[in-house]
Amino acid sequence: MSITRNEIRELCAEHDRMMMEHADWMARREAAGAAPVQKSDEPAVLYREHHDNAPEPAPQRDAEASDDDLLPYAIDEFTKAVVEKFSAVDRENQYLRGKLDALLTLLGKSDNLSNLKAADVVELPHGFLRRRTDHAA
Repeated sequence: MSITRNEIRELCAEHDRMMMEHADWMARREAAGAAPVQKSDEPAVLYREHHDNAPEPAPQRDAEASDDDLLPYAIDEFTKAVVEKFSAVDRENQYLRGKLDALLTLLGKSDNLSNLKAADVVELPHGFLRRRTDHAA
């Protein structure tokens, strides 16, 4: 494959155009990245002044709501939430016990969950369980 002079000239012109676009893009990027600097009249560091290095006194507590008044309410709400959660778990447990009882009844293993019978022995077909090293068919 040979390249003619005209093709080389076109490639060089395209390269020059792309380099100019890149230079313009870099100039715009640098101009946008450089934040204008403004001098402010305020000092850069703020100082807190205390007399004799004593901290300010703590704010006064509100007399409306005290921790002693809220504690029984909080305990009552917590108790209600715990009872509700346990009730939900009990309902789910009863539902699952019913499902299990129905499944065992369908399989013929039990009349109900409290009277589980011993499982029937099922004979597996010959060769159902083979050792991994046994390659016989």
